[in-house]
Amino acid sequence: ANGSGTRVLDCPGNNCEMICTGSAKCQLTGCTSGCKLACNGTGACSQTCKDASCTTTKPQ
Repeated sequence: ANGSGTRVLDCPGNNCEMICTGSAKCQLTGCTSGCKLACNGTGACSQTCKDASCTTTKPQ
């Protein structure tokens, strides 16, 4: 796989995006602390990463 992917997660009340750094580490940008907590649990943020190791599946 080319390692690119985009997963969209629901994040009510916040506009959040998780991006990959060059070190293939995920980092949240434009998120409130509450949204960061949500991203670690269920129902989180928009997540776009170039590295497959950073992508996550949408909780259903």
